[in-house]
Amino acid sequence: MQLRRTEVVRVASPEFLVNSAGKACRYTTWTGWRLGDGYYFALWPRRCGSDQYDARVRFYGPSATEAQAKFLEVSARALGLLDKVSSLPRSVAQPKPARRAVFGAASGAGAAAA
Repeated sequence: MQLRRTEVVRVASPEFLVNSAGKACRYTTWTGWRLGDGYYFALWPRRCGSDQYDARVRFYGPSATEAQAKFLEVSARALGLLDKVSSLPRSVAQPKPARRAVFGAASGAGAAAA
């Protein structure tokens, strides 16, 4: 099992961001729009081994300070959104939901009285 990858990054230009290691990296977003200046909480999808800042990464922000972006990360972790991810396929890792009862449907006792 692995943790979802997260990082706080700073966008200082329309084409590049600065990652937590201080390295400038080119990025793309799933909408194709450029990010505004500021700090962002970057979240990779489950079971993604990539370290690229590509269209699969979701950026949450902008925040005025790095502390505000880190607060988003801490909040997501506290809410359980960044829990360990199973390496099993979703169909195996999560059980199917229980069947729901349909109220007003004909049942054995109600159908016999009618």
